[in-house]
Amino acid sequence: MKIFSPENLKKARAEAGLTQFALATRSGVPQAKISQFENGHVSPSLTKAAALAGALGLLVDDLLHDAD
Repeated sequence: MKIFSPENLKKARAEAGLTQFALATRSGVPQAKISQFENGHVSPSLTKAAALAGALGLLVDDLLHDAD
């Protein structure tokens, strides 16, 4: 099973050269939520994960990792 990876989101955002604010603007996901996702406090809904992935030019699967 795959689960959301805060590290994958943070890495993808950094590789895209975006701040959390810029990603929020592109994706429509509030910056405060992106911070919570990246810090592992909460996981995004499928809708928000899709918006983030789309804004980063990725697939939702790119924001996931295999659960142990």
